[in-house]
Amino acid sequence: MKSFEKILIIFAVIVFITFMNNHGFIDWSGIDLVRDKTSDVINSDQGQEYISETKEISKNVFHDMFYGFKHFLFGEKESKPEQATLIRCVDGDTLIVNIDEHDTTVRLIGIDTPESVNPDKEKNNKYGDMASAYTKMLLKDTTTLFLEYDKQKTDTYGRTLAYVWLSDDRKDAENQMLNAILVKNGYATDTLYMPNDKYADVFYKLKNDAKNSSSGLWQYEDYTILVAAKEAHNE
Repeated sequence: MKSFEKILIIFAVIVFITFMNNHGFIDWSGIDLVRDKTSDVINSDQGQEYISETKEISKNVFHDMFYGFKHFLFGEKESKPEQATLIRCVDGDTLIVNIDEHDTTVRLIGIDTPESVNPDKEKNNKYGDMASAYTKMLLKDTTTLFLEYDKQKTDTYGRTLAYVWLSDDRKDAENQMLNAILVKNGYATDTLYMPNDKYADVFYKLKNDAKNSSSGLWQYEDYTILVAAKEAHNE
């Protein structure tokens, strides 16, 4: 369901409830009892857990409604990717590029590779080294990259967030976008940080295909356990 359709449904529900109330079709006599029971549920541990989940769902729904309404009113223009020169790979999902004579740290949107250069050395592991080596291998003969941005362009660390293309032709993500290639070949998993979700469905499918076929790092049981633990932590 599109976001604008959600807005129309919510509006219709409000109008319907208002009509029913104004014409005496709704009996509010039991509202005090319902309120007391609701208060008991809310104050329970399970109730607090439900509230936390509801807040997260509401935040995502509000985001979808906002951007859906914005797109309905103003449309969405497809911007051209920004050209950049590759300087070096930091790790599996982070690059240093030069844009207009400025060196810029780029974090690949929508994916995650294991740690290899974290200041906390306990977080680094051999799978991070393997993912980093794979990214470097993919880009060893590459000089020019093309950066496509999503709704949010930088993260809390000041890094530029981008989908990194190997060419300015964006018709084949699986073979021309670095983010997707890493997931497809099993050296990265998908990770969603709203509001940047343009290729989330693509990454999710590629991750499942790679996992089911034991591609790349998925062939190692320890890596599978590592990813599962991280996903559980992020839930």
